[in-house]
Formats: sequence, structure tokens, C-alpha cells
Amino acid sequence: KPYNKIVVLLLLLSCISSAFEGVSIGMLVPLLGSLQNMQDYSQLPRFLQMVANLFVDLPPESQVIYSVVTVISAVLIKNIFLALSVYLGYWLTCKVIADIKTQAIDMLMTVGLEFYHKTKTGHLVEKILYNSLQVEHVIKYSTEFFVNFVTLLMLLVLLIVLSWQLTLIAFFFAAGVAFILSRYSRYLASLSENVIE
Repeated sequence: KPYNKIVVLLLLLSCISSAFEGVSIGMLVPLLGSLQNMQDYSQLPRFLQMVANLFVDLPPESQVIYSVVTVISAVLIKNIFLALSVYLGYWLTCKVIADIKTQAIDMLMTVGLEFYHKTKTGHLVEKILYNSLQVEHVIKYSTEFFVNFVTLLMLLVLLIVLSWQLTLIAFFFAAGVAFILSRYSRYLASLSENVIE
């Protein structure tokens, strides 16, 4: 409960980072269009038409320069927010683990001597360290998973906006590759079991 604001800030930073990921990729289309001297952006999705119209009144050389600067700026801003969210996730992990260990040690200091006669002290300390390490892994991996999941959602939305047909084809292709890889990994697992026996 004391870390609710930090968790909300972590989620917000992850969402902003993902949004700038989408902006940086979305800016590549007008950049490539200006490099190819594309004049008619009417066939692009509405979002990319709005972005491309920002640079349409500029001379072609300036369009390329501004597009490159915008893409690089969006990537830098995305990386800054991503670094902040990862740093905040690791900081949160360290704080939670420190709190857990402090509470566990405080509890061990307040119990009576008869408690220590019934249990092994080394076993208690080992349990505290092991369980706090497990909590650390859960927090660390869940924050990384959330950051990557939000980025994946943003890129999926961008793919659908750019071309839903191509996204559908890519989805079926990815599902086919995942199926083949899962079959191959099962085959390798069965081979390794046969070697062990």
C-alpha cells in the first residue's frame, strides 16, 4: 500500500515510453515518403496523414531533416522514459525487499526464547532470504513484463492502423512459427530425456 503512487508512476512511464515507440515508428512513413518525394499521402491511414501534413509545406530537403530529427527525438524520449520506468521498477523492488527483510528480522527479535528452542535459527534465516529473493524476482519480472506488454500492444495497434490486412497475415505467420518452434522444442526435450535414460 505505501507504494501505490510509485506503481502508478511506473505504469504511466511505461505507457508514455510505449506511446513514443509508436510515434517514432509512425514517423518513419512520412520520412520514407519525403525521401521518395511522395506528394500524395491520401492512401495512408488518417493518423499518418496528419503527421505527414506537418511537413508537407516544407521544401523536400527540410522535410527529410525535420523527419529525421523527429524520429530521433521520439526514440530518445522513448528510451528516457523506458530507462526511468526500469530504474523505478528496480528501485521499487529493492525497497519492497528491504521492507520485507526488516519486518522479518523485527519479528524474529520480538519472539520469545521458547520459539527458538522449537525451531532452527538457520532454517528461519534461510527461509527469509529465499522467500525475499522469490519476491524480488516476481516484482522485477512482472515490471519488465508489463513494460514489454504495453510496448507490444502499442506496436500491434500501430500495425493495425497502418494495415490490418498485413497485420493479420503477420499474425498467422507468427502463429505458424510459434507452432513449429513448440513442436521442435518438444522433440528436443524428448531427445534429452532419451539421452538421460
